[in-house]
Amino acid sequence: MKVYILYTYNDKEWDSILCSEYLNKLPAKDAERSLKFKRWQDRQAHILGRLLLREGLSFLGFKNDIAEIQFHKLGKPYFKEGPFFNITHSGNYVLCAISEVELGIDVEEMKDVDIQTFGSIFSEAEINAIDVVSNAVEKQKLFYEIWTKKEAIVKALGEGITMKLKEINTFQIPCFAKGKYYYLHLVQLDTDYISHVSVEGTKEIKMNLQRIDFHI
Repeated sequence: MKVYILYTYNDKEWDSILCSEYLNKLPAKDAERSLKFKRWQDRQAHILGRLLLREGLSFLGFKNDIAEIQFHKLGKPYFKEGPFFNITHSGNYVLCAISEVELGIDVEEMKDVDIQTFGSIFSEAEINAIDVVSNAVEKQKLFYEIWTKKEAIVKALGEGITMKLKEINTFQIPCFAKGKYYYLHLVQLDTDYISHVSVEGTKEIKMNLQRIDFHI
């Protein structure tokens, strides 16, 4: 099964002219939704995520128009006739995953975090695994590995904050959640970020990771 992941950078704030030019490339509803974000990072990430999706659909030969995006009751975007897609962003990265099977993707910039405050959302096996790691850097990395795996599954399910993350044991292979099985795959970006994609019911995938640079 092929999984296509497109990514781009979101490391500089656009001036008003450039922002308008990007907004003009979006359907009116998406442009309006983008402007509701207060932080420029979130606003631009939303715009870039939609542009990555459109670029990916065109590259892969899908006829979908991003204006056709619909939303499940908890807010997950989807196309009625497929393909499946999911978008994520953190720090300087925006990623969009596209496939013919249900999937979810998450990326996180690794920063200092009080791991103890997340005890209520990690399974016992996950907590034990983190506790036995003595090196602070490796402990942080393991935390983000587990976190991005959980988020990737939650995003595939479209459950949002209603999902009890403690019930997801990422050390279980495949990972079982809400009656479905998910396989988790690492997305290689750079040393300051961790990213995982979850794919429903499919162990073997061919991942195609491609950087997209937008020029106006």
